[in-house]
Amino acid sequence: MKNTFRGGASNVVNDPHYEQMKKYPEVPHFVYAALFLISLSLGMGLSYAGPDGYVLMPAWSILFFTIFGVFMAVIISFIYATTGRSD
Repeated sequence: MKNTFRGGASNVVNDPHYEQMKKYPEVPHFVYAALFLISLSLGMGLSYAGPDGYVLMPAWSILFFTIFGVFMAVIISFIYATTGRSD
């Protein structure tokens, strides 16, 4: 028996790309966390690598704006999910 949604639309996936991708294992979450930490530390390290010790951006501002970006992404995603408007 097929489940239907909105008057007869089937929820059966008929996507050849999806069928091919099922062969590969999922990427573990720790890989994404490690990539995030590596990029954050590289950003902090390179901001202190200016000429003659010139600090391009202090570490506190990198952390602050990373946290601010995550916070704003959650808020904007919630608004988009509830209203369906992206503008």
